[in-house]
Amino acid sequence: CCCCCCCCRLQIELQYGLLYDKYRYSCFYWETILLTENCLLTLLLVLLQGQPPALQVLCAMAVIFVEAVLHATFKPYACRMLDTLRRVSVFGLMATLFLIMLVSLSQFEQQERINVAAMGAIIAINCCVLCLYLWAALSELARWVRALLDKDNKGYVSKQDVQIVLHQAVQAVQRVVVRLGMPVRVQQATVQAPAALGGSSRQPPVEHAIGGDHAADMGADARKLERCGNVLVTNPTQLFGPAAMDKV
Repeated sequence: CCCCCCCCRLQIELQYGLLYDKYRYSCFYWETILLTENCLLTLLLVLLQGQPPALQVLCAMAVIFVEAVLHATFKPYACRMLDTLRRVSVFGLMATLFLIMLVSLSQFEQQERINVAAMGAIIAINCCVLCLYLWAALSELARWVRALLDKDNKGYVSKQDVQIVLHQAVQAVQRVVVRLGMPVRVQQATVQAPAALGGSSRQPPVEHAIGGDHAADMGADARKLERCGNVLVTNPTQLFGPAAMDKV
């Protein structure tokens, strides 16, 4: 019976979780309140057609004010940032409606200046709300990137975390290249000889394993065998330079 209940709850969350998963458990019904508010606003716009704009704006402000009071009382969102964004957007909408009503009255001596000031205030308020939403989105993006890079779960991104991520990225690219069958070029490193011993870059000496005689190509017309300890060096001049080999 317990397993059946868990399966039913999981199925309900998968189907209808989009409607209530962002709210607290005690305010799972809050989406219904928002839908009721939208329906009331639409109904007012339909019923008050032909009425003065000031009356329409006052009725809309009354509905929005009730929703703002309920939101400030219950704080329905599970995330604190969502609560703040919703509160700021509601009060910004109320301020915008008030300024629109101020413009629609047309009963002032300097109406043109008032209209310009009201429009400027409306633009400034909406820009502030938009900047707040952008800041919230960038904060969430930064938190997601930090959680993605933090491999040791220390709460911050260290140098080792960045190295691990880069190493994993290189391995992923290599796997993709191998899967696509693309040729991979391997460049051999060169050893820079000191200025006192010749000053030019030369290839590192090739070392062969112990056991057996190996011929080393010392030039176009000569072949010699040189041994250095237990390792056969095919071109000792690359280690010591011509001047040092003459002394030897």
